[in-house]
Amino acid sequence: MQGVAEMIEKEAVKMQMKEIVTVSFSVPSLKESVLTSIEEHTKQSDFLYGCLAGMHYQMFSENMKETERIAASVELMMLAGDMLDDLVDQDSLETTWNKAPLTTSLHIAIGLLLAGQK
Repeated sequence: MQGVAEMIEKEAVKMQMKEIVTVSFSVPSLKESVLTSIEEHTKQSDFLYGCLAGMHYQMFSENMKETERIAASVELMMLAGDMLDDLVDQDSLETTWNKAPLTTSLHIAIGLLLAGQK
């Protein structure tokens, strides 16, 4: 997957994720929690699903400008899935979303799912 990582830079995808979150979340405390979660996700993930979606988009679209945004959207949904999985399984207790109240973490996960679909 090294070639994909070169075509779609992880840092650029992370910046797009943060941009989407900044626009999508209006409550400052939730926004800050989500931005922290993105930082954690970036350390744990290679963004393979986002890169795969971005590469697929590049193959079938003439608009290359949107590639990183597509990858970011998929990664936001992957992060939401990771959060929900950790909350249900009660593992990865060191993550910020497991340290937060359950209602906050659920709001964040649902918000990420919706932001990723925009």
